[in-house]
Amino acid sequence: LVFAQGEGAILARKSGADYVADDDEIITKIQGGWHRRFWDNIDRLYGAVLDEAGVKHWNEYFTLCKVLFPPMDGRVYGNGQYLFQKAP
Repeated sequence: LVFAQGEGAILARKSGADYVADDDEIITKIQGGWHRRFWDNIDRLYGAVLDEAGVKHWNEYFTLCKVLFPPMDGRVYGNGQYLFQKAP
Protein backbone atom coordinates (compact mmCIF):
# COMPACT_ATOMS: atom_id res chain seq x y z
CA LEU A 1 0.00 0.00 0.00
CA VAL A 2 1.60 3.26 -1.17
CA PHE A 3 0.26 6.73 -0.42
CA ALA A 4 1.39 9.00 -3.25
CA GLN A 5 0.17 11.35 -5.96
CA GLY A 6 1.37 12.35 -9.42
CA GLU A 7 4.75 10.95 -10.39
CA GLY A 8 5.03 9.05 -7.11
CA ALA A 9 1.78 7.19 -7.84
CA ILE A 10 2.90 6.37 -11.38
CA LEU A 11 6.24 5.05 -10.12
CA ALA A 12 4.53 2.99 -7.40
CA ARG A 13 2.25 1.32 -9.96
CA LYS A 14 5.16 0.63 -12.31
CA SER A 15 7.07 -0.87 -9.38
CA GLY A 16 4.24 -3.31 -8.70
CA ALA A 17 2.46 -1.79 -5.70
CA ASP A 18 -0.68 -3.74 -4.87
CA TYR A 19 -2.57 -0.57 -3.91
CA VAL A 20 -1.77 3.08 -4.64
CA ALA A 21 -3.71 5.62 -2.61
CA ASP A 22 -3.66 8.61 -4.94
CA ASP A 23 -7.27 9.61 -4.44
CA ASP A 24 -10.01 9.34 -1.84
CA GLU A 25 -11.05 5.83 -2.94
CA ILE A 26 -8.39 3.93 -0.97
CA ILE A 27 -8.75 6.21 2.07
CA THR A 28 -12.50 5.54 2.01
CA LYS A 29 -11.84 1.80 1.79
CA ILE A 30 -9.51 1.98 4.78
CA GLN A 31 -11.90 4.12 6.81
CA GLY A 32 -15.09 2.35 5.90
CA GLY A 33 -14.06 -1.15 5.06
CA TRP A 34 -10.60 -2.59 5.51
CA HIS A 35 -10.26 -1.83 9.21
CA ARG A 36 -13.82 -2.94 9.95
CA ARG A 37 -13.40 -6.13 7.87
CA PHE A 38 -10.17 -6.84 9.73
CA TRP A 39 -12.06 -6.92 13.04
CA ASP A 40 -15.08 -8.67 11.54
CA ASN A 41 -12.76 -11.53 10.51
CA ILE A 42 -10.47 -11.58 13.53
CA ASP A 43 -11.63 -15.09 14.51
CA ARG A 44 -10.32 -16.45 11.20
CA LEU A 45 -7.12 -14.38 11.26
CA TYR A 46 -5.97 -14.79 14.85
CA GLY A 47 -4.02 -17.96 15.32
CA ALA A 48 -4.29 -19.15 11.72
CA VAL A 49 -2.64 -16.16 10.04
CA LEU A 50 -1.68 -13.64 12.72
CA ASP A 51 -0.33 -13.88 16.21
CA GLU A 52 -1.07 -11.29 18.91
CA ALA A 53 1.75 -9.03 17.69
CA GLY A 54 0.42 -9.23 14.12
CA VAL A 55 -3.10 -8.29 15.22
CA LYS A 56 -1.72 -5.32 17.14
CA HIS A 57 0.45 -4.26 14.21
CA TRP A 58 -2.37 -4.25 11.65
CA ASN A 59 -4.82 -2.58 14.00
CA GLU A 60 -2.31 0.20 14.66
CA TYR A 61 -1.51 0.47 10.95
CA PHE A 62 -5.16 0.92 9.95
CA THR A 63 -5.66 3.40 12.79
CA LEU A 64 -2.58 5.35 11.72
CA CYS A 65 -3.82 5.49 8.13
CA LYS A 66 -7.18 6.83 9.23
CA VAL A 67 -5.55 9.52 11.38
CA LEU A 68 -2.69 10.67 9.13
CA PHE A 69 -4.18 10.93 5.68
CA PRO A 70 -7.73 12.31 5.80
CA PRO A 71 -7.01 15.76 7.35
CA MET A 72 -7.36 18.47 4.72
CA ASP A 73 -7.53 15.90 1.90
CA GLY A 74 -3.95 14.75 2.56
CA ARG A 75 -2.42 18.22 2.32
CA VAL A 76 -1.32 18.27 5.96
CA TYR A 77 1.23 15.49 5.63
CA GLY A 78 1.73 15.62 1.87
CA ASN A 79 3.03 12.76 -0.20
CA GLY A 80 5.44 10.29 1.25
CA GLN A 81 6.14 6.78 2.27
CA TYR A 82 5.85 5.93 5.94
CA LEU A 83 7.38 2.89 7.57
CA PHE A 84 5.36 1.87 10.60
CA GLN A 85 7.46 0.00 13.12
CA LYS A 86 7.79 -0.52 16.83
CA ALA A 87 10.01 2.01 18.56
CA PRO A 88 13.11 0.59 20.28
